[in-house]
Amino acid sequence: MIGLSVLSDQIIAIGDGATTKFPLVRSIGDFTEPLAGVADVAAARVAGVALAPGAWSVTGGYYPSLTLASPPPSGASVSIDAAALFLCRFADDDSISNNSWRRCSNCGR
Repeated sequence: MIGLSVLSDQIIAIGDGATTKFPLVRSIGDFTEPLAGVADVAAARVAGVALAPGAWSVTGGYYPSLTLASPPPSGASVSIDAAALFLCRFADDDSISNNSWRRCSNCGR
């Protein structure tokens, strides 16, 4: 997938027996960061066992979270299969195409 980071069985949290909402994160080595967005979450697992579709949901928008219908047991891993989006910031939000459009919009005046 171009422009996406494919995550397979990405551990996002460890259950405490009470929490049901977990922010989506990605880990690369020792580095962990929150996901700015996801294009798709295909599966959610607790202790490696896939959950039924009605047992979990994902919030939309920036910095989504996984919500489980019931809290995972203490010490159980919570993981996802997902296509993560990258948040990009640019030093200058003026692009060549915008400049070209301004020049073209002045044509014929």
